[in-house]
Amino acid sequence: SGHCINIYRRCDDVKDCEDDSDEKDCEIVYVPDNYKKEPTTLMNGSINYIYTKVTILKFNSIDKSGVLDITLTIQMRWRDPRLTYLNIMDEGQTGGGYEKDISIEKQDELWLPLDNVVQRNAVIGDVLKETITFVRVIVGDNATSPLPENAIEDLRFFGDKNDLYMVRDYKIKYGCEFEVYNYPFDTQFCSGIMMLPWKNNYTVALKAETENAVKYVGLPVLKEFKILELSCNSSLVADGSVFKFYIRMERVGFNAINGIFIQTFVLWFLVYLTLFIDAHDFNNRFMGALTGFLVLAALTPTIMAMVPPASYFKLIDLWSMFFIGNIVSIILSHIAIDVLIKRPSAITQKSSKLCWESSIKNWGSVANNLAKILFPVVTVSFVSIYINLI
Repeated sequence: SGHCINIYRRCDDVKDCEDDSDEKDCEIVYVPDNYKKEPTTLMNGSINYIYTKVTILKFNSIDKSGVLDITLTIQMRWRDPRLTYLNIMDEGQTGGGYEKDISIEKQDELWLPLDNVVQRNAVIGDVLKETITFVRVIVGDNATSPLPENAIEDLRFFGDKNDLYMVRDYKIKYGCEFEVYNYPFDTQFCSGIMMLPWKNNYTVALKAETENAVKYVGLPVLKEFKILELSCNSSLVADGSVFKFYIRMERVGFNAINGIFIQTFVLWFLVYLTLFIDAHDFNNRFMGALTGFLVLAALTPTIMAMVPPASYFKLIDLWSMFFIGNIVSIILSHIAIDVLIKRPSAITQKSSKLCWESSIKNWGSVANNLAKILFPVVTVSFVSIYINLI
């Protein structure tokens, strides 16, 4: 229009020229004709790092088999020296740190790392891109002078000195190998592994933005686990670059303690109390103990359904085997005591003249009293040893 305005007012979403020429052709990324939608080139002869950061928004679920369903945000920041950015600072803005979004149409022309990253340990078919995603240019260096031969001048920012910034939310299921020997007092280490393949181009690589490039913004105590620690690292491998983040968490064992340990102990204790029924009342003693055993047998499938599957022996298996064996032993002791009461042995009759035996009226009663002492002593000893094994 022949009217000059401050170059910083070009493409600032305010029409300053009568013919609106200051707000025309305002795409902020210039893509050269020879640009290929492939990984960017080297930076000063060395690998062009893509600085990566992960924010875990939510643990949707943690399957007992070791599948973590997580909603997270992945952020990547890198430079592409092949590109030039236009008019990304407005009037009055100085220095770096200013951002402008790149349009969806222009994003389709660019090589973007998150479009090429592979989630290596994700469950197949369970990597879902969420709706929140954007790509921005972040000012890191001052603009170059406009070219005098251009009819419409632009503030130009070179791609090797200014960052591209990409953010995308994902809902991903990661596979984790649980070590459940100490269940439900176990601590688990799980990871998410992102890989950017080389694809015959050794120019770009993922790298943790900082030592604390992974964080969790939710409550640390989940339904069954407590998040203890997050960490990450990055490395170069034969077929690409890898960014790994690690989640250390311990199981909150209240449900298992209530559903397994307390129930089995209470059932054992009720069965043990049958030893205090009159030793001559075999039917009530035996039926009481047998009922306790049948209740435990009926509860066993429910109890074992709480335990994560594993092919190896677990401490919880030892607990179950002990109390099942203990209850069976009490049932057998009732039978043995009843036999002693009703059928005194010939040995007892022949030795009745000995002074220390003369005070014993019934060997069955003696055996019953010994059982009252023996079973709790064995059980307390076992529980003590079990606690030390955890």
